[in-house]
Amino acid sequence: MQSVREFIGGANGLIHSGINFVSKHPKVAAILAIVAAILPLIALKNYFFPKPASAPTQPPVTSTEAQTNVVNNPPADDEEAAFDRGDSFIKAIREGNLKAVQDVLKDNCTILIEERGFSVREATIRGYTEIVKALLADGASISDEDRGAAVRNATLRGYIEIVKALLSNDASISDEDRGRAVRMAAIFGHTEIVTALLADGASISDKDRKLAIVHAIPRGREEIVTTLLTESAASDLDYLEYAIICNQITIANNLRKIEKLPEPEKQSTPGIAILRKLMNHKIKKISPEDLRNAIDLSADEEIKECLLKIIGPTRTLNYATIRGQTFTVKNLLESGETSEDARQAAMSSAALFGHPDILKVLLDKDGIPEDQKAWALRDAKEFGRTEIVDILNKTSPST
Repeated sequence: MQSVREFIGGANGLIHSGINFVSKHPKVAAILAIVAAILPLIALKNYFFPKPASAPTQPPVTSTEAQTNVVNNPPADDEEAAFDRGDSFIKAIREGNLKAVQDVLKDNCTILIEERGFSVREATIRGYTEIVKALLADGASISDEDRGAAVRNATLRGYIEIVKALLSNDASISDEDRGRAVRMAAIFGHTEIVTALLADGASISDKDRKLAIVHAIPRGREEIVTTLLTESAASDLDYLEYAIICNQITIANNLRKIEKLPEPEKQSTPGIAILRKLMNHKIKKISPEDLRNAIDLSADEEIKECLLKIIGPTRTLNYATIRGQTFTVKNLLESGETSEDARQAAMSSAALFGHPDILKVLLDKDGIPEDQKAWALRDAKEFGRTEIVDILNKTSPST
């Protein structure tokens, strides 16, 4: 009992001493108060949010087991994860390191079809011909979709050797991919690529062939037009008409020879002769030369009305744009007879043939979609239309 009393007395002494010490040192008192406030909060957190039980440890996986798991069981729901194991391989392709790529292929490393197709596309975009050939050596397989995309990318950039490699060994791409590639080659003047794409009787749709010719004519791609106009292609006087409207006289003469058409008769007073022909309501079609001259006179209201009856508002708008007839274009837009597609086509013609005033009129009417702006800029830069480039760069794409 005595010892208990002594303990309580000692404790009281310590408490009083502590109180006296804290009262003389306010900073210590503040620290103790903060600690006293935090301790209950920690206790509450541990009560309501206990730590989860630790998972049992697994034996370490050897590097051989890890590689086997990745190769044989790539994640099914994450396509990118399937390529993780080939990061160094893809890096070598992107850097154009042919030796590193050949070393990987020589070691018989397992390369999935999807990964090989992705690699071919990466090498194609960068123009690494030898790497593409290495990836496709010995008949290695890639999907038709990857091959078609690679052909389009190579065509866009003019990589003829890569196109040939992709099409070698009777490799197939869809008619749609082939047609799109032919159209791109016609736009950018890649004659050898057009020939390669159409070799051995390869087919494209009549629509793709016609669009490719229509793209090639105003850009003066004579050889491409001749290549595309095979015996199986339907004879179409509109190509001759379009060539003359675009002032591509050499192409027009070639078309005349192919179609066995007579040379045009020279007229001393084309304006009067055209007007007389147009005034004749029985006429269904006029010669391409007369049509071009009529377009050049289309500011005359009577001639413009006759053109609308004979060739319709779409062709009249496009031809007037090609010939730089700003007044006629404005007149047609105000009449409300032209479709949005016709106006977009006229916009491309204005950029290609360098008519900034007409382009501004058309832009004020509709704006320009982003993809069409990109194509128009390409044409304007290729043919040195600096004013057109400035206008398009200052124009925000329409939605």
